Amino acid sequence: MPNIPAHPTAQDPIPDFRITYYGTITAITPLTEACREWIEENLAIEPWQRLGPSIAVEPRYVEQLAQAMIEEGFLIEDDGPAEED
Repeated sequence: MPNIPAHPTAQDPIPDFRITYYGTITAITPLTEACREWIEENLAIEPWQRLGPSIAVEPRYVEQLAQAMIEEGFLIEDDGPAEED
């Protein structure tokens, strides 16, 4: 069996935000303090959009928002569609 580390090494890039798809709503979750600060400074967030640490975004805006964040130097962790029970 190969020896696979259980935790990321210093050489592994650490993502700054995650996108999770929930059908009609998509959540963007900042994973670093720098990304949280950028979101607060650059997005107009309504109270109903806050889902704990995540921000609810209509799917039609996600690509544009993610691209802007990537252009700022943030790394994305895309976990794909949410599984339904």
